[in-house]
Parts: sequence; C-alpha cells; structure tokens
Amino acid sequence: MPRSPLVLALLILPSACAPDDNLLDERARVADADAGAQSNRAKSLRLAWPADRQGDIPRNLAAVIVMAPAALALPDRPFRLRGPSDAEIPLGDVSVMPCPGADICYRVPVLAVMPAPALYTLTLTTSVLVDAGESFAAGTLGSFSVAASLDHQQPRLDGASVAMGAGCLNAAFVSDKPVAARLRVLADGQEAIVPAGVGATSFDFAARVPGLAPGAEATAIVEAVDVAGNLAQSSPFALRLPSADPAVAITEVLANPAGSEITQEFVELRNYGAASVSLDGWALEDAGGADRLTGVLSAGATALVVASSYNPGDGHDPPPRAGTLLIRVSGRIGRDGLGNSGEAVHLKTPAGALVSSYGGWVNVNAAAWNGRSVHRVPRDDACDHPSAWTQLPSAPTPGW
Repeated sequence: MPRSPLVLALLILPSACAPDDNLLDERARVADADAGAQSNRAKSLRLAWPADRQGDIPRNLAAVIVMAPAALALPDRPFRLRGPSDAEIPLGDVSVMPCPGADICYRVPVLAVMPAPALYTLTLTTSVLVDAGESFAAGTLGSFSVAASLDHQQPRLDGASVAMGAGCLNAAFVSDKPVAARLRVLADGQEAIVPAGVGATSFDFAARVPGLAPGAEATAIVEAVDVAGNLAQSSPFALRLPSADPAVAITEVLANPAGSEITQEFVELRNYGAASVSLDGWALEDAGGADRLTGVLSAGATALVVASSYNPGDGHDPPPRAGTLLIRVSGRIGRDGLGNSGEAVHLKTPAGALVSSYGGWVNVNAAAWNGRSVHRVPRDDACDHPSAWTQLPSAPTPGW
C-alpha cells in the first residue's frame, strides 16, 4: 500500500571562547564522554535506520536512512540493497532529512517487499564527494536481518505526556516496538516539528520549539512510525508556549567543593543572549529557601552565585575566570547550602517566571566527587533535562 507523505516524513533522526588554561577543555572532554557512541558520528557515512546488524526487520521495510557528517554530492541511484544470491531490492529516489547537530540524513524508500527472511546489505555503489572536498569510497554501509513476517500493526503509544517548562517542550512516552518519533506542534496557524528520536521504545526528552509565537496557545501531538511505515498518533495536548524570557541558564553547580562547603559552593549562570540582562530582583531557589540576586550579566558572560564569605583564592578549588561576576548572597546559598546528594535549584525572574533549573540529577556525595562539579552540556539551546547535564562530576570551571 502506498504510504502518505506524512508517514514518509516521520523517519527523522533526533542535537565559547577558549580560556588560557585547560578548564574548558575538561568540560568539553566530559561532554564528549557523555556522548558515548555518538562521539564518532562526524567521522563516518553509515546506515542509521535500521541500525547496522539489527535483527527481525519485517519484510515490508518502508525505507533505509543513511547518516553523513556533511552534505554529499550524490549521483543517481547511489545506494544498493541486496539479499541472498546477490538479489537486488529496488530503491526509490533519495531525499534529504533533518539530522541531529550538523549531520545530514538521506532517506531511501524501499519499493518492494523483501522476498525471503535473510541478511540484507546496503552498499554505496560509487565514491561520493563531501561538500568539504573530502570523499567516501564505495563499500558496505551496514546490514540487517529480515524476518519472515510482514508488519501491518501500528505502534502502541503508552503513557504519553507533553508539557512546557522553563522555555522547553518536555515529552515522554513508551512504544511497544522501536519507532522513529516526533512531536507536531501547532499554534496560530503555524506548525513546528520537533524530532524525538529513532529506533527506541522509550522516549523522555526536552527540546526548544522553533519558529512559533511566544506565549501562544498551542497543540502538540506525538507521532511515531515503525520500520514498516505504520503510523501512530497520540491524542492532542493543549499547551501555552513559553514567553520570550531572557536567555540566562544555570550552567554549573559545585555542591561539594574541596574547600569549605560553608563558603566555596557556587552556582554558575550564563547569559546566552545578545543583550545584557539585569538580575536585580531575580531569585535562585533550592528546596528550602531563596536568594535574591543583583547585578548586570553582560551578553555571553557568566556569573557565580556564591555565599557571602566566598573566597575565590582559597587554594583548594579553581579560582573564577578573571572578570567573572560574583553575586554574593546572604549567608550560604539557599536555605543551608547545596545538598550533595542532588538538590534542585531554580532560577526565576522577579515576576516568578521559571527561566532555568538544575534538577539535582547527579549525586556528588561520594568522597571521589569531592571538589568536582556538574556541568550543563555547552549548548545554548540545551533544555532543563537530565540529558543536558554531564552524568559524572568533573573538574570545576567557574566562569569559563
């Protein structure tokens, strides 16, 4: 049965100045380690959907997707899908799809049902040029095993939830089989597509909503498609899109300093926006208290919220970068300092609007984490979600 453009479009993959020492390098190293298997993405051209060596793919596979580190100069029919005895499966025209980060994805429709359960291999038939002037040689991109069955059953979506928080769209849902998923957000006659991921059964993510009017009433629908092209949609969720709050974020939390916890804890803020922001009247809150902030945070600059007796040169913890704004609060931060077991902190405007949060997702209570902080992934569009923070503490980088 022919598939609609909506189903075909669903197969979408989910995305500073250097200081004078190595503190920022440490932050970048931790972010790279957190990326895990994704750290080599920019180095290869490969089969992304189905995943290489994936098994039990239904014979009515809808399409394959190839991921590239940059745009490719593709000739006509650059890919070939073959099965047993070198039998070739017809493929359709290649189309470009959004990918995470700077990657480019190419979707290739599969135009026939696989004739038999077997191992199938996708190859690049000729060398192709990358827009940077490099090239990829012809060869195998990946393979997958096809089962005897066909799949005409749409995925099941369980526990779907969609809500707005701190400027981002937060969503979670579970499917009964691997899917490519996205959110369709509609407001004031406009539409935005937010990729959720591919090849998973459980989704929990946060993302900015691009190109829609701030503060507008909106509707969001979860859409998921399996490898056979079967589409499932959730019921619509009513939302109010976030207002255009200043782009200030909590970017680092040191709750267990090497020096005194009474004086040396800090919460780092960064202004990702293009204009200075007055923090007068803003509040930094923990579970039991709130501190009123003062000062002006310049565009691209960082600030440290610290205790009144904070000593930048205590000799136990790295000093702040020269010129970093220090915002001293009365006594300790929050009610009685920051909890080492993972305490949430929230940044709010004078009107009480939540601008940024750290959810206390990392426990730094262990002796091994003494003198180590947790860091937001260094991206200006990172949302308040566990995935936006390093999973293991690392060297503090105050103001860097």
